[in-house]
Amino acid sequence: MEPAPAPAPAPAAGARVCYICLGGEEGGGRPSRLMHGGCACRGDAGFAHLSCLVKAARANAKLWWGCLTCKQHWTGPVNVGMAQARYLASCGEPEQSIERLHAQTQLTHALSAAGDCTEAVHIGREALATAQRFYGPEHPETLGAMGALARAYCCSGDYAASVPLRTEGLEVRRRKLGADHELTLMAAMNLGTSYMQIGRHEEALVLLTEA
Repeated sequence: MEPAPAPAPAPAAGARVCYICLGGEEGGGRPSRLMHGGCACRGDAGFAHLSCLVKAARANAKLWWGCLTCKQHWTGPVNVGMAQARYLASCGEPEQSIERLHAQTQLTHALSAAGDCTEAVHIGREALATAQRFYGPEHPETLGAMGALARAYCCSGDYAASVPLRTEGLEVRRRKLGADHELTLMAAMNLGTSYMQIGRHEEALVLLTEA
């Protein structure tokens, strides 16, 4: 019978700790080292082991996206780490699972924000194909996946590829939500930005002025 592993040493007095497990910095570049979520928490608040955040998010799905204290989204390495963990966990779900689609869309956004554009486009295409097949072309989940893929294309510098996606998203939102809805105005701004990047300045001006 093998002896039980020795417990981790308690953090020194005043040392930074994980706000979930209250354990300390493990260092050495290990995945369980203390990381800040890049949210609005300041000082020693907001530091946690990524593994602890993942465990907590399995009990409260809001933690996949952001901090429950300051209500802001994760950024940087924690954003990517949480999205990757959620995506891997969702791979065992049925293809039509809403959780699997949310994980694909979140990872697309996180990879785009991190500049991993090729992988973002790959996951984004996967998410959009799934949404269109199981939810239809005008479902909010499909529109969300469409927006994530358009962002990934912009991240890669392929603004022209984002235009058809953003055009369709704007048309659907105008028809279903009305011209003055917040989501419609955001869609108009996004399409206007894509137009600007490919030199269609007059069309961009119309949309951005409208928004």
